[in-house]
Amino acid sequence: MELKIFGESSDAVFERMRERHVFIYGDGDYAHSLARFIRARGVTVTAHLIDDTYYKEESHSHHVMRLSAALPAINAREAYLIWGIARASKLREAIRSEEIKEAWITYDAHHMWQDRQYARKHATEFQAARELFDDELSQKTFDDYLKIYDGDIRGDLENIVDGTYYNDLTRSISYGGAFVDCGAYNGDSALAFLRQYGRERKVFAFEPDRANYDAMAKNLEGLNVVPVCAGVWSEDTVLHFAAGGGELSCIEQDGDVVVPVRTIDGVVKEDKVSFIKMDVEGSEFSALQGAAHTIRRDMPTLAISAYHRQEDLVTIPQWIHAMKNESIYYKLYLRHHGCTVPELVIYGIPTAK
Repeated sequence: MELKIFGESSDAVFERMRERHVFIYGDGDYAHSLARFIRARGVTVTAHLIDDTYYKEESHSHHVMRLSAALPAINAREAYLIWGIARASKLREAIRSEEIKEAWITYDAHHMWQDRQYARKHATEFQAARELFDDELSQKTFDDYLKIYDGDIRGDLENIVDGTYYNDLTRSISYGGAFVDCGAYNGDSALAFLRQYGRERKVFAFEPDRANYDAMAKNLEGLNVVPVCAGVWSEDTVLHFAAGGGELSCIEQDGDVVVPVRTIDGVVKEDKVSFIKMDVEGSEFSALQGAAHTIRRDMPTLAISAYHRQEDLVTIPQWIHAMKNESIYYKLYLRHHGCTVPELVIYGIPTAK
């Protein structure tokens, strides 16, 4: 498969898309965010495509089609196929295959960095942060992720890996202690944790969006879960929140809803914590500050998203690197788990001195 790149400034590409059928490969949250991105540019999405193996006509609405039904037009270059599956291994498999002749991919659907030149302007700080990571893949991921903002995605596509949060780095999690899920969404990460580490484990699940919270509470009902309808922050207070964005709901100064935010320290209190996962749409650094006592006390495994704010790749690794106690310190790793800007995760792995 030939993979072609387009972005928000690709006016000629959008103009041609308006004249043809446009299909998005995938029907998950990532695929639907892509659909919103291209619809905002006047392009109509004909349908989302899924593999024939997973297609059940009675289970899908009219906007979903079998991949095989659209392939003839796609491979004849009479229709556009936009890649909308986040899984790295799926993309690599497709690139090696000739089943699909051509697909398009964009890194512009999520506007995370307001200043694409930010890393260049702060090159010294970024270089110092890069050196804190422990292995070659982390440093290569760091370098190639920055190149995304220059329009070069080739290196990043080589680095992306499956296994968001739960992978070879985190398999050594202590079996004693709770899981703190910050940005619990509908409970999917918590359920994945419990499947891997035991259904009896205690979970603190923070989710400020009421619709997401209700879905999460229902999905985790009957398990050893403390659901918290609040965001995570450096202090207990209330903040504005932009709700209704599914996975991308976020704390925002001009948000339309006012919600409480809590500190992790204040919620978990004396409970031992073995793993903290954060994907809180730009609040990660403040949330870590509100967990400083718990982290220094228990030195849990950390999986912290680092793609929402342009300073995250500097401030977050520096903060984690400074956290240690008399017997344990953190080794830092960086992995990119998505086929676009999101899902860049900093891992803090507790290591004996």
